[in-house]
Parts: sequence; C-alpha cells; structure tokens
Amino acid sequence: MSARDAILAAAKVPEETGELLGQKVTFRGLTAGEQTELFDGRPMRKLLIPVCALGIVGDDGKPLFSEKDLTAFGKLGPLEDAFARIVRLTGPTEEEEANLEKKS
Repeated sequence: MSARDAILAAAKVPEETGELLGQKVTFRGLTAGEQTELFDGRPMRKLLIPVCALGIVGDDGKPLFSEKDLTAFGKLGPLEDAFARIVRLTGPTEEEEANLEKKS
C-alpha cells in the first residue's frame, strides 16, 4: 500500500450504526470540507485545503493529495496541524524577521 493510500485510509470519515427515532441508521462524521464550510469563522479557513494540497508533498516534491482528496478527509485536526506547519515554513525565518524589524 502506498503512503498516499495508507493516509487516505486512516483519514476515512468515521461511521457507526445506531438508532434514530427507533430506526436503524448509519451516522458518519463530517468531512474536512464540510467542517471548513460549516465552521468558517476566519477568512484564512478558506485557504486550509488549498494550502495543504500544495504543501503536503512526497519524496519527489510533488503534492501527494488533490484538493478533492483533502476535502473528503474525515478529520479536520490533522489538516489544521499541517496548515500551521506549512504557514510557518512559508513565512520568514527568524533571521529574516529580525532584518525586517531593523528596517522598520
């Protein structure tokens, strides 16, 4: 199994069977895309999936996931962690920040 397939399998939307008003039904968690749309409290939230799609790469430097792959993730937390790391890596280094502060 490839790393991509293993990660997608681990990120599957959780499901369980239960009753609703006496009827047997399947409950599932929200996908990352659904959570992003429903809990959109900050403008940067809209960037979560596109940034992760570009910033999570394989050994060859190419993206491992499409936006469609990540939108279907069953857990938002791992994408939020990846987003924070990518944003940190994208931002200026401590040295660059210090130089920017000196110029201000």
